[in-house]
Parts: sequence; structure tokens; C-alpha cells
Amino acid sequence: MPDHVTSNSSFFKGTKPNTPARRKAHRLYARRKRLSLNKKIEAARAKKYYEAHRSSKCLTGLLQVAKQRAKKRGTVFNITRADILTKWPRDGCCPVLGIKLEHGRRGGPKDNSPSIDEIRHGAGYTPDNVAIISFRANRIKTNATSDEIAAVAQWLKQYEF
Repeated sequence: MPDHVTSNSSFFKGTKPNTPARRKAHRLYARRKRLSLNKKIEAARAKKYYEAHRSSKCLTGLLQVAKQRAKKRGTVFNITRADILTKWPRDGCCPVLGIKLEHGRRGGPKDNSPSIDEIRHGAGYTPDNVAIISFRANRIKTNATSDEIAAVAQWLKQYEF
């Protein structure tokens, strides 16, 4: 190939083959490619790690938040990770609303995020007083009694078609 012919690639445009300038340009090009590839590999590894450990982080987070709530209210907290796993719905759906429980990624809990529910409010987080339900169901149930929830349900039925 004659010295005056240049490569078709836009990155190497203006450099003659096998010259110090061309070799330097190729080194820069190769470094950029490697860095780009390394970023993609790292992103894939991070995603794979996150997916593998997401449920374990979710359980830990649920327990930590419940423990903080109990401490703030001065109620009992004596549940463990094993207690949560035994209470976890086998079909992966909220026992109240029937929606699939999914661990949120970012931005806080979503309606279908799992949450630890105190069945009898104020009785504390004990193995016989907790259930895993969706965040939405827990919000609906927050401070209402069963009679209040039934009254709201009856009132809403009159507006359904």
C-alpha cells in the first residue's frame, strides 16, 4: 500500500499506515474500546449480582425498617429472618389483594412491594402477629379497624356500576 493512501476509517483518517502517528491513534482507539467494553462487563456483573442478592437485601431491609418502627413506638420486636421466610406467601402474591409481590429497585416501595404487617396494631412484631402483605394493602389497613374498612367498602359499592 502506498504511503499516501489513508485508511477508510474516520478514526484513522489522515494517518498513514504503520507510522508512529497511526500506531498512537490505534493505541488510543484500542484503549477506548477496552474501557467501553470494561464498563459494559461491569454493568452486566453488577446487574447479575443485584438480581442474585435482591431478595436477601429486601428481607434485610424489611426487618430493619420494622425494627426501627418498633423501637420508635416502644413495642416488642422479636422476629427473625426465618420467621419472615415462613410467613412469605408460597405463591408470591399478596394474600389480601392477590397481586404479585415484587421487590422494588429504586425510589422507595411500590404498591406491589412486600411489607411486614402487624396484624393487631400495637401488639408488636412477634412471629404470631405478623404477615407479609403488599405495601398497598398495608397502607389501606394502616389504622383502620375491620368495621371501618367494611363501612368504607359498603359505601364504595354504591358507586360501582
